[in-house]
Amino acid sequence: MNDIKLSIIVLTYNHERYIKECLDSIISQKVNFKYEVLVGNDNSPDSTKKILDQYEKEYSQIFKIYNRKVNLGATKNYLDLLKKSCGEYVILLEGDDYWTDKNKLSILVDFLDNNREYIGVFHKVNEVDEFGNIISTFPSLKIEKELYEINSIEQFLKNSYKENRGQVIHIQSIMYRNIYINGLDERTEKYLTSGKMIADVQTKLLILSKGKLKYLNKNMGNYRRIIKEGGTSFSSQSKDFLFEELIRVYTEINKYFEYKNNKIISKIIDGIYIDKIRYYLLTNQTKNIFNDFSTFNNFRKMKIIIKLLNFYIKKSGKNIIKKVLRLNK
Repeated sequence: MNDIKLSIIVLTYNHERYIKECLDSIISQKVNFKYEVLVGNDNSPDSTKKILDQYEKEYSQIFKIYNRKVNLGATKNYLDLLKKSCGEYVILLEGDDYWTDKNKLSILVDFLDNNREYIGVFHKVNEVDEFGNIISTFPSLKIEKELYEINSIEQFLKNSYKENRGQVIHIQSIMYRNIYINGLDERTEKYLTSGKMIADVQTKLLILSKGKLKYLNKNMGNYRRIIKEGGTSFSSQSKDFLFEELIRVYTEINKYFEYKNNKIISKIIDGIYIDKIRYYLLTNQTKNIFNDFSTFNNFRKMKIIIKLLNFYIKKSGKNIIKKVLRLNK
């Protein structure tokens, strides 16, 4: 009989500087239940494997390390671990992130044990730089009051749009009932791996398709945002890649949920295109703008052009007001 209460999924690639802090934040948790830690090391060329081997040797009853022989890519690495999970609940922690409250897992498990009407529960998370300095917080104060309970995909997407397609809630904070325990159909597997690096948006919406989420106003984790030229983190990738990845992911989300939230998802995708075109304008890549526009129908071209004009008119208006105020001093 399976008595594992929680499956903790850890994705790691080139995290030799951070993986110890990540894993230590797991094993320092105060719990009274059995859990497993499934670690997918995606063929890291650094010393990540050596560090993982030490943890597997010392905590062999907890850790299950999967050192990939070839690089699978983040989303395929993630999917494989999800399919291997056998806990009643699931939570994700990437190898450069870490938890900051030793009671986090107990708090979340207790909530799910006692509130069967919820599919999952999440909490506040800090975004920090590579040195641990706080940059921002998820969810932001701007939308926090709207998130004490998320009961639909539409609600989540509307808040994401308000946050300029931001994370809204961070994936490492969500503990949810294991929706993978009986396997996944091919269509859902394709959906979860529709991006090359992004699977968190797809996961959040898949969870919400099964039930509602509860917010606990308690900060219990740090998400590390690392931006380095030539780096392997999502934030370090080229602007072109980031735009294309987001467009691909939201397009597949729309297909998977059979266009039931097409209106808001189309707004999100148009917003990504607008950001992309603004970037091309600023960097004098006009050829790329024409390449994008050649794929749009006339209605969409006009819609995006109008939104761009509105943006620049508002921006110009603000600049004019600032100049007038300076002259008035």
